[in-house]
Amino acid sequence: MNRLHRAVVTVAAAVLLAGCATSPGYKQAEKAGSNVDQFRTEVGTTSQAVGGSITALDQVLQNADSNPHKAFASLSKAVGSLDDAAAKFKKRADDMREQGAAYFKQWDQQLGMLKNPEIRQLAVERRTQLQESFGRVSDLTQKARESLLPFVSDLHDVRTLVGSELTSSGITAAKDVIKRTEGEGAAAKSTLAELTGELNAVAAKLTPGQPAPQPNQASGKGVGVMP
Repeated sequence: MNRLHRAVVTVAAAVLLAGCATSPGYKQAEKAGSNVDQFRTEVGTTSQAVGGSITALDQVLQNADSNPHKAFASLSKAVGSLDDAAAKFKKRADDMREQGAAYFKQWDQQLGMLKNPEIRQLAVERRTQLQESFGRVSDLTQKARESLLPFVSDLHDVRTLVGSELTSSGITAAKDVIKRTEGEGAAAKSTLAELTGELNAVAAKLTPGQPAPQPNQASGKGVGVMP
């Protein structure tokens, strides 16, 4: 089990105990739910930044013979936005990992309070279900990070290459590289959409009576906990 997997599983653990917890327990669970929702927002922001970068790359090609300077300025701005979004994406995942020890400790304490075997079994079953859901989130998060790395790296290289010869012939010579980088961005965006869909599914499980938002919508509301 990798570090990121352990991190997201700890979030599931905290939320699991919200229904039977004492006051400190439900506060931990609410904090965990908030982290899930914030991570979902960061995923949406990162996806938008990837899309903006792809558009900026295309605009450089489209304006090679007319106004490449303006298109290049837009590309540079898009690169900056993506760098910021990717950094926040990584930080959110790292924050979840760092809080893992506290969530697991609280989880173990609360499960130890359950004396009725039937109730304990229900809690264990619920934990297993959430572990599976958060395990999928973990896998998709890792997949998204792996797809973002080459795109961000190549995007920087393309900006440097195009900026060194901002002419029609220079941009034309870089066309194949630009198109390949756009493809990397499309792959990253697709993976982020998968991750958003899984986070929406988790949010729906954790928030009774509230449907999950659509994959292309970033939620500004906190994720609730089991009653």
